[in-house]
Amino acid sequence: METASEGKSLRLGLFGGSFDPVHLGHLEIARSAKELFDLDEVHFILANVSPFKFQDKLKDHENAEAAIGQEYKRAEILKLALEDYYKDDENAENGVVPRYQELNFKLNLMELNRKPPSYTYHTVEEFKVLYPTAKLFWIMGADSFSELPKWKNVTYLIENLEFIVFRRKETGLNTEKLLESELFNRDNFIDLKKKLKVNFIENPYIDVSSTLIRKSILNSNDLNALDGKLSNPSKGLIIENYRKRFRE
Repeated sequence: METASEGKSLRLGLFGGSFDPVHLGHLEIARSAKELFDLDEVHFILANVSPFKFQDKLKDHENAEAAIGQEYKRAEILKLALEDYYKDDENAENGVVPRYQELNFKLNLMELNRKPPSYTYHTVEEFKVLYPTAKLFWIMGADSFSELPKWKNVTYLIENLEFIVFRRKETGLNTEKLLESELFNRDNFIDLKKKLKVNFIENPYIDVSSTLIRKSILNSNDLNALDGKLSNPSKGLIIENYRKRFRE
């Protein structure tokens, strides 16, 4: 599957998450990462059951079964959003219509199709098989990165990934001091931290989160507040899907 031009290894961005639902903030993060780090592709890896939530799912089999349909509905919504998202190839000047070029965003369902619990290192192993010479970048938020030392097989992740970490302004999380936290300085992580390749980036400012979108759909009949925060093709499907979930 691996391809590269003129002897250049592929640079792949791996953006994992629940995307529940996907919004323009996610897409802008991917676009920024692609441009800042000269990525050839960004793979949106739709998460299945988080390993941290897997035991809860086992305790509630009925809800786990019902969730399967919702997982694939998220995939349908994410696919629509990615197909609609384009990049200006040139700035419009003097009324000239700009040209557009696809950003090479990819929908990846390997985690969704994997039997849970699904660990990030499993995903990286699969990418290493598919793209053995590619340089892999893991795109994530600062809140998730703050828990990195707890991740399964974190040694493998640090040895095979470079991390691109975005900070949302409203969280107030100080990324400069993040690596000085107690979790990153435990005896069993000190040596690993020296090998860590991480880039802290300010999040492109879009005042939106998946949580706020779900609350808006649940609590408001006026959905104009979602304008400019969801891709147009996916907006109707998102509203329909989440209203149905809230009724159930």
